[in-house]
Amino acid sequence: MGQWRQWQSAMLIDFRPGIILELGHGPGYGQLDLNRAGQTTFALDPSPQMNRLAKRRLRNSGYRADILCGRAQSLPFRNGSFSGVVSSFPSEYIMDPETLQETWRVLQPGGSLTIVGIVEITGKSLPDRFANWLYNITGQSGSIPEHWVEIFRKYRFSPRLEQVQMARARVTRVVAVRASTDHAVDP
Repeated sequence: MGQWRQWQSAMLIDFRPGIILELGHGPGYGQLDLNRAGQTTFALDPSPQMNRLAKRRLRNSGYRADILCGRAQSLPFRNGSFSGVVSSFPSEYIMDPETLQETWRVLQPGGSLTIVGIVEITGKSLPDRFANWLYNITGQSGSIPEHWVEIFRKYRFSPRLEQVQMARARVTRVVAVRASTDHAVDP
């Protein structure tokens, strides 16, 4: 119903100056939003098809397409390469211990991991109510599991949950800031 793109925009926060990495970029709309917001970006997705689609979308819009095929559990970047890492509506990989360790590693001290993951549809129209019912069944609605906060803390992030109110929905995002310590936690 045209809302997904609006919900995805909740990943746009006040980033620290630097380069932003998007994990699981899909068809490239998040990359487009980040570039339009003036960010310098890289993106990583395991799907060759999504990589091609995202590159084409960015190039057709006049932006550079720094997009790689790969997995979040093994990031091909140097330590401290990014001021921010974002992911919108990711699958389970985002809470994988290897993903969290790798994300911590590539973030600069004080950099943030921003995850847009849950939406509560608040519109009152029949299509909105149907979509809300469907999102409840598929687990895409509700709230971020409380144990996520402890998981982020275990990997030396300082997490906060934020509600972003939109026209017909409320989106929950996690902003987890990398602690300024010298090494990641061994689980």
